[in-house]
Amino acid sequence: MSTPLARPAAVYRRKKSLYYSAVFQVWDARAQRWKQAMKSTRCTDESKALQIAREFERVSLAAGGVSGEARISRDFVVEIINDILRIAGHREVVDSKSWKSYSDAWLKAAAKRVPKTLSASSLKAYTSYVNNFTVWLGKDAELALGNFTGDMLQNWYLSGIEEGLKPTTMNIAASTISTIFERARDEGYATRNPVNLISRELNNSNTRDPYTPAEVERLLSYLRASTERRDWLTVTLLGLCTSQRLTDCANALRTQIVVQPGTWIWEMQQGKTKKKMRIPIVGPLASHLTELWQEPTDSLYLAPSLAGVAAARNRGLSTQFTEILKSAGIEGRKVEGQGRGLSFNSLTFHSLRHTCNSLLANAGITPEVRRMITGHSNDATNLIYTHLEDATKSKALNKAFSPKKKAAARKAAAGD
Repeated sequence: MSTPLARPAAVYRRKKSLYYSAVFQVWDARAQRWKQAMKSTRCTDESKALQIAREFERVSLAAGGVSGEARISRDFVVEIINDILRIAGHREVVDSKSWKSYSDAWLKAAAKRVPKTLSASSLKAYTSYVNNFTVWLGKDAELALGNFTGDMLQNWYLSGIEEGLKPTTMNIAASTISTIFERARDEGYATRNPVNLISRELNNSNTRDPYTPAEVERLLSYLRASTERRDWLTVTLLGLCTSQRLTDCANALRTQIVVQPGTWIWEMQQGKTKKKMRIPIVGPLASHLTELWQEPTDSLYLAPSLAGVAAARNRGLSTQFTEILKSAGIEGRKVEGQGRGLSFNSLTFHSLRHTCNSLLANAGITPEVRRMITGHSNDATNLIYTHLEDATKSKALNKAFSPKKKAAARKAAAGD
């Protein structure tokens, strides 16, 4: 019986072909003998092509033999493929990672951000959400990230609701899990984010409220009435017109504003997600910044008295804004039982994020564009920040039930 070692791998090139073909031996289990195989190396260099041919032969030897027992593993195949890619001058394939190993590494990286860009309480919450999801997965926690499906995530989400967790709590947990899958997708460990396929429950009694047009005008009028509140006017307009968070607005730099003909751009990096954003400056914010640019200043910050991460933590900017709302005569509703049983007010600075996104939605702006402005990682998260007006829903219904639509439907039915 002949062996493949008696006829080692070789290469040849047809006259009309650019690439060398590999010739090597493979084991035919049915015929119980070795036979010749040919495969293009997709390589024009003879020496590199021969190296690739030998890699083909190495796979063949591991996959068969007279005993018929394959000595091949997943790691072995990945090693061979990467050897071939390196020889051909291409990037190696990214090996898969399990949810358990990847999420553990993600939490370790998050821990290194404390206290500079992440609070200890936020890390504690992230850890709780991730660990609870991992426990629910059980043995499936060792699944490769690319093998997770929307049904799996939907079952996890619904199981939390059935156990008595509020939709808001599960939505926040889902957003954390989504952030991990988004990063895994960016790094090549997953081809999609399965969290995007979850059908979430919205509990309106547990969400922030957007500001009404009258409340927005009352708030801005109150802030414009005093020069002492000038920085708060700047920060509030940033939040209202760009949908960004309080800390990012308070730390906005003059150097981040790109002045160009027609439209100014705020080039910033979100402190929470680290996403780089380019947000056009429009409306009342544009007018306000135009005025600021005419005033002399030595500070790089747009709102010097409120700037700095340390100031945002030590001076309680959220509390300051709550006092401004009270002074302006704006009151939200008290929401009980949020998260770990704490109550909160439905109108805060974060409500400006809801307001901006809802204004865009009611103007007919697509979720994709809204996400590019808010920085949301998926449509499900953006939906939580979307509050459609009755007029918008009425317009949609009128369009759906218009005479033209009915006539088209009758014509289509008649055609069938």
